[in-house]
Amino acid sequence: MEKPTSRRITPADCVGRICEVMTRQNVLLFVGTIQEYRRRTEEICVELRRGESTPQGVLYHTGVKVRVYIGGKDDLVVHLYGAVSRNGLDKWWMEVYEVVAQQERRDSFRLPLRRDLTVQRGDEAPIPGVLVDVSLGGLCFQCRTPYQAGEQLSVAVRLRQDGPDYVFHCLIRRVGEPRVPGPKRFVYGCSFIDLPRHQTENLSQDIFLLQARVISRQLDRGE
Repeated sequence: MEKPTSRRITPADCVGRICEVMTRQNVLLFVGTIQEYRRRTEEICVELRRGESTPQGVLYHTGVKVRVYIGGKDDLVVHLYGAVSRNGLDKWWMEVYEVVAQQERRDSFRLPLRRDLTVQRGDEAPIPGVLVDVSLGGLCFQCRTPYQAGEQLSVAVRLRQDGPDYVFHCLIRRVGEPRVPGPKRFVYGCSFIDLPRHQTENLSQDIFLLQARVISRQLDRGE
């Protein structure tokens, strides 16, 4: 859910951020990074992150929307509305006409993600498990050790190869069993307990970046 914010955001606040370049009809064109903002001409430069080239055949002054996750204490998402002023194989320049910043609650969004992790209960030895999905509110994982709803666990995991290592303090909310062949694994849906602000910031950026990578792969496959 999103709501307007009173904080004033400018395109300069978006420099260095990962973004999604879309049509006005919300069709994704490519995922990039905002490399530069020129205040005199009100232009931003978005450089391609993945893939061989930006979409070609886009006409001068085609209307676009650029979505940027800023984060911060307000969990800001910024939409930059404008038009293409120049385009090349690896970057686009766009004039920005309007900036709309909103608060976004990402607790409910879950990113499906398979990663190895370790789980520890109290002073017991850590045991291996597998991440199923993650959000800003919690995570879901599988392991072979039985736990009960209401128990507290520490979950250590790295979401991205070049990203930070996390140790989450979690409360088990639900317990289930997957209907898959092989060794029996229990499924645990957990919520985070007292997630520090810096971890929330890092996790927000990781979720956004991983979303962008998934979208880029889908575009490369022509999906």
